[in-house]
Amino acid sequence: NTPAVPRESVEDILSQLPPIDTAKVLAEMEKELAEEEPEVDGLIPAYKPIVEVTPSLVDDLNNGQLDHVGGIRDHTGEFKEWHEMASLHSKDGEILHILPYSVID
Repeated sequence: NTPAVPRESVEDILSQLPPIDTAKVLAEMEKELAEEEPEVDGLIPAYKPIVEVTPSLVDDLNNGQLDHVGGIRDHTGEFKEWHEMASLHSKDGEILHILPYSVID
C-alpha cells in the first residue's frame, strides 16, 4: 500500500498565483495593437467578417459543431470532427477522402 498523497484544491493552487494587474495587461495589449504593421497599398487585406456572438454560436462552439473549428461537414453535409475521416468532392467532382488529424506526441 502506498500512502495517500494529500491533494491541494483548485482554490489552494490558484491562491498561489500572483494577482492579475488588469491595467498592466490592457496597456500591454494596446501597445501590441499600436505595433501592428500598417496596411500597405496594393496588398489584399485579410477578410475577417464580424460575427455576432449568439447563444446558438456559443452552443455550437461548446458542442464541437462549429465548422472549421470543431471539424468540417463532409460531402453529405454530415459534421465530422477532426479525428474522423471525412469525404469531400474534389474540383473534378470525384470523392476525396480526407484522413483524420492525429497527434502522435
